[in-house]
Amino acid sequence: MLVALVLLFIFSLIWFFCRRNDKKIYDDVSITFHKHDVDVDVVIVGAGPVGMLLANSLIKQGLRVKILEKRKDRSQFLSRAIGIHPPSLQIFEKIDPQLVQTLKQKSVCVNHAVVLGNDRTKVIGELNIELCNKPFNFILACPQSVSENALEESLHRTIQSSNCSENGTIRSAKVVGIDSKNKRFASVKYEISDGTTHEIKCHFVVGCDGKNSFVRSECGIKLDGRSYFDTFLMGDFSDNTSYGQSAAIFLGNDFMVECFPLPNGVRRWVCSTETQIEKPDLQEFCGMVKKRTLYDISKQENFMLSSYGVHGFVAQSMYDHSHRVILAGDAAHQCSPLGGQGMNLGWDDAWNLSLTIKRVINGDSNINQDIHEYDKIQRRKALAIIHRAEFNMILGRKPSLIKLRNYFVKTLLASYRPVQTVVAKYFTMRYIGNVSFGRFVGV
Repeated sequence: MLVALVLLFIFSLIWFFCRRNDKKIYDDVSITFHKHDVDVDVVIVGAGPVGMLLANSLIKQGLRVKILEKRKDRSQFLSRAIGIHPPSLQIFEKIDPQLVQTLKQKSVCVNHAVVLGNDRTKVIGELNIELCNKPFNFILACPQSVSENALEESLHRTIQSSNCSENGTIRSAKVVGIDSKNKRFASVKYEISDGTTHEIKCHFVVGCDGKNSFVRSECGIKLDGRSYFDTFLMGDFSDNTSYGQSAAIFLGNDFMVECFPLPNGVRRWVCSTETQIEKPDLQEFCGMVKKRTLYDISKQENFMLSSYGVHGFVAQSMYDHSHRVILAGDAAHQCSPLGGQGMNLGWDDAWNLSLTIKRVINGDSNINQDIHEYDKIQRRKALAIIHRAEFNMILGRKPSLIKLRNYFVKTLLASYRPVQTVVAKYFTMRYIGNVSFGRFVGV
């Protein structure tokens, strides 16, 4: 016991001094903001869901924003992330209430899920999302292309109403360099489709350019984490189940299957696999679903079939003061795509970062403390999501733990109402890493 106490004291001292030293890195930095030094206040690299939401929020707060996107057009076939959780909806409501209404009209409101055991017919528990706080006591399910369309329309409305010519998106713009030798601003160089190079000056550069982020690489920011050997197949089929707007989770002794409703009578099926399947076979997937769930989807219309692995990476820092660069979304962290956790975490990054940048540029707060706080809290959330996913995967891997997992799920979902409410909030990303999502909007 004495040895344990001594070790605890030593680790506490290390933790204390690491926190002090970490803070000093930022305390020594001096950054000034002069409107006439720059073309825009913020350059966002990447016009995905995170970049568009960040731009929308910044412009709403009166800042000048330019998005640089290397793609000419957005893909209309994105469908991996389908879940929009309550904290994200509350953030959307603050930025643009019309965005929420559009998404509700084009999505399925999922407020209930059933959990089935190894015999595939017996319900071992039910998750009631309606127990969460109103008005957003549901998860919206829609293809990522639908959510991106809605975000782009909302951003366009915001740009139009801003009456500021600097605000906008430049497509086919490949960022090739970030220069901050002049301490008064950062300079972003980019190439457009005709091969010419252009330059734009700004107070901050935000990398929202995905898991293979050029911005992160340019700043030399490394990722901590690893890839897991857990792999999955997923496919979208016309729905022939009786679940309606409910999700269903099948927890077998040696398998896991999840299925979620999508708009227009479509259902997403996700199956765990023993190894990564590079080229999924439609009939094999249908056979897998039938064996595990008793549902025959082989005659249903198929819209998408793909495989994926699970990764857990977090940037060592989301802020590089020497380049005036901040990271958000997949550029900063990569989580399991199950449940749309990565996309929702990215939106949480965007919201909190937009408020931080606004305060800092206005001189209402200390840049070193505020952006350091953003870095610390958002990385903590990402790590919590990764560790949660890792724990769930471990329970699904080991036969010795599967019975314990099923008993644990059944007990929780059959508990008293207060416990069920906590479970519902857990699965809708209300609380991650001891920090509430959307912490500035009271989620």
